[in-house]
Amino acid sequence: MKKVALVSLGCDKNLVDSEVVMGKLLEEGFSCTCSPEDADYVILNTCAFIEDAYRESYEWINKLCHLKQPLSSKRILVMGCLPSRFGKDLRGQFPSVDCWVVPDALPLIPRLLQEEYKGYVTGEEPYLYDHTTARVLSTPSHLGYLKIAEGCPHRCTFCVIPRLRGPLRSRSIESIEEESGNLAKMGVKEFIIVAQDIGSYGVDLYHRRSLPRLLWRLGKILPAESWLRLLYVSPESLNTELIEAIAGVPQVCRYLDIPLQHVDHDILKAMKRPYRVEHVLKNIECLRSLLPEIAIRTTFLTGFPGEGIEEHKKVLDVMRVVKFERLGAFPYSEGKDCASSLFYPKVPPEIARERSHEILNLQKKIMKSFHESLLQKKIPVIIEDSISRGARKGTRKYMGRTYADAPDVDCRIVLRGAPGRGRTGSIGMAKVTRAGIFELEGVLT
Repeated sequence: MKKVALVSLGCDKNLVDSEVVMGKLLEEGFSCTCSPEDADYVILNTCAFIEDAYRESYEWINKLCHLKQPLSSKRILVMGCLPSRFGKDLRGQFPSVDCWVVPDALPLIPRLLQEEYKGYVTGEEPYLYDHTTARVLSTPSHLGYLKIAEGCPHRCTFCVIPRLRGPLRSRSIESIEEESGNLAKMGVKEFIIVAQDIGSYGVDLYHRRSLPRLLWRLGKILPAESWLRLLYVSPESLNTELIEAIAGVPQVCRYLDIPLQHVDHDILKAMKRPYRVEHVLKNIECLRSLLPEIAIRTTFLTGFPGEGIEEHKKVLDVMRVVKFERLGAFPYSEGKDCASSLFYPKVPPEIARERSHEILNLQKKIMKSFHESLLQKKIPVIIEDSISRGARKGTRKYMGRTYADAPDVDCRIVLRGAPGRGRTGSIGMAKVTRAGIFELEGVLT
């Protein structure tokens, strides 16, 4: 039996693709191993969104190619966004790689390995998995991603995702219901809904934004103690209908990720981000009036062409007013294949980095204040792991996350509780006893 090792880079959407590939391989009789050294076939699922991402992909390719000894039968297949972005040029750059596979050709991978195919493979048609597709979860058993759509309907000038992943393709509500029900039977407690933009879900299939409808449907079939976490909602998607669903479906986490990227009108126009920040902030205010405890996460891009000191200050001013509970800031990374590469004036990379650091330093103060506001309050938490016996007799320490923290990107909470109270994957309440910038402490109640 041939052994396959798979290394997955990039975002959680990429991770779902990797899980689907492993499911298909197991169906075809391959076996899995965690060790690329011991594998007959090594698959690398790549990211190429920004320069740092594809540099990491290059490093991994070189690392895996070094495993191929002279006369070795080991084969290396590279899939995902890197071959989609850079095409057949990669073959000359990395001759030790046997096969390059774009995202739409994902279903062909078992056959490509069986036939020992060499070369560059494109998809026969746009691909979208569904509830009937074999999939092997690589996440902790209490956590699962629900990828509700593929591709992107937007044309942001700094982004290549629509070219790499194609147009929006939404799964049916019925398919997502089936998959979420199956995951619940497997013990999943936290369902994280992802896509390039979950706010656009259904526009292609149902001819309208259908995320609210999906949430109401999932709320009826998922166990009451489940969490539904929403990632990557485009700002223009936040409307009254979605706000009502977030407030009305009890399983929906009081957490929302809305990547603004900027707040200046002219910069947003150059980015082709089709909204006015004033309207988005009014909707956020409405959401917070219904759910005062909600945690809002956003992302800002610094150093976009044309951004001056005044435009940057507007971002800081909005942060001071809105006080986003969670926030990421990234310097603009220019790709020659992005429309924004033709825009001027350019912002020096060192200034873009300085501005992102300034944003993150302000965010630390905002997060510290938010965490201090939670002191002595009881908040929902999910247990990730048991870490040690507590200092007090008859207690244990557990690592977890609050409702305001998505896995791998946000903060954590260290919890104390009686042995057995903190089962891995269980959702409960905790009283916050200490507040740091990136870590809380609490007691399970």
